[in-house]
Amino acid sequence: MSCPSFYALIAAAGKPRRKDGFQVSDPLGSLSVIRRIIHTFRQAGAAEIIVITGYHAKELERHLARSGVICLRNDDWENSDMMASVRMGLSYLSPTPGPVLFTPADIPLFTMSTVLHLLNSGADFAVPQADGKSGHPLYLGTKIQPFLSRYEEDGGLREALRRSGFPRTLVHVPDEGVLYDAELSGDFDELLERHRRQPFLPLVSVSLERESPFFDRTSAMLLRLIAQTGSVKKACALMGLSYSKGWDILNELELQAGITAINRRPGGSDGGATTLTAEGKEFLEQFTAYEAEVISLAKECFGRFFNSKED
Repeated sequence: MSCPSFYALIAAAGKPRRKDGFQVSDPLGSLSVIRRIIHTFRQAGAAEIIVITGYHAKELERHLARSGVICLRNDDWENSDMMASVRMGLSYLSPTPGPVLFTPADIPLFTMSTVLHLLNSGADFAVPQADGKSGHPLYLGTKIQPFLSRYEEDGGLREALRRSGFPRTLVHVPDEGVLYDAELSGDFDELLERHRRQPFLPLVSVSLERESPFFDRTSAMLLRLIAQTGSVKKACALMGLSYSKGWDILNELELQAGITAINRRPGGSDGGATTLTAEGKEFLEQFTAYEAEVISLAKECFGRFFNSKED
């Protein structure tokens, strides 16, 4: 089942409701709760995955470092609700509009098949439904996003969706995972086992090497975020990378590739404005195109050898 390109938004800013120390970084099988969500979105083809952090933000961002997601921190998380996470995520994504799949970070067991069904629903706003109950993730089309990104009235996300004027489309799926709350639900062994039995897919990791590996998807994301923010420090923060690690990546790129990738302009509390050089932009564009073609060819090859299909 093919699907349009989409973005994923995960709300992980709030304080856990349980008092036993539950965290979305806790293990759920071989992956943590939140990494299981990220893995499902990535398998479904998410162009970018945004995580809104708040409560114990530094710890969660360290947990997600080098996972290929962008972390946006809500410093006012104690006075915020789910709607604040939606606004923050949509505002960040607004320059590059596309469908958004939204879920709280404690709903980890929906399947890739459910994501694809939502993406192919043709709706402006869609909700998965299993056993007569509505769950997550929510599908937010491009038309409803401007209203949600501006909504600041009372009532939270539920009321915002009601007032948007866009009808809710229910997408019926044979997936109890859309209802499973890792923080509040009890037994999950059978559901987890079903989640593990999803069709396997190729995982392609592209990197460049000269004397040693020096450029990969993480490096590419760092360059894109530097171009976007004008700051190495801000780019590293969005990725959950330490500032020193970010500079290690940049220095290694320039040394191994033999290019000047960034313009360094010292000064200011942030270390000065930083932009990509023409060489840096060209290198990033070449790698991005190369990676996309390699992944496309790998999927085609995988289909010939394994003939694995989504349920």
